[in-house]
Amino acid sequence: MNKDQPPQSRWIHRTRASEAGAGPAEPSGNLQDAAEVARLFCEALMDPAHFRNTLESLVAPGSGEYWGDFGAAARELQHVPDWDTAPVAEPAAGNPAVAYVGIFPAGAAGRTPGSGHPVDGAAVVTLVWRDHLGAWLVHAFGQPAEPATAGETT
Repeated sequence: MNKDQPPQSRWIHRTRASEAGAGPAEPSGNLQDAAEVARLFCEALMDPAHFRNTLESLVAPGSGEYWGDFGAAARELQHVPDWDTAPVAEPAAGNPAVAYVGIFPAGAAGRTPGSGHPVDGAAVVTLVWRDHLGAWLVHAFGQPAEPATAGETT
């Protein structure tokens, strides 16, 4: 995915032959890939007012109170210079339904060696797997959420 393109540029329209051009927009990315969901979420955070529907569709039900207008998460992402997402999600220890995707400044190694914590200037997207949707959804942004807490979101 190219972070220079707005998220909706990667959305497709499903249509019936008789309704050319009409139909609900759906993400064209792989929502079964936690790293791809995290990237789409972060791209939408670059303009949370414009991409509010995208953001709301990517967050886990039950975490709505955490997000508000997505402004706090957007400001936190803006503090990560020339950010990029990790190409692969890290599963939570003891809970395969929770995964973490690091957001790093350009050229950063990712995690502080031996600490398990993100490098300075980095953030983490905590995602939860939802079987009934067959998709990863965003539970938290900033610091990693504990697997037990994140797994409770339904």
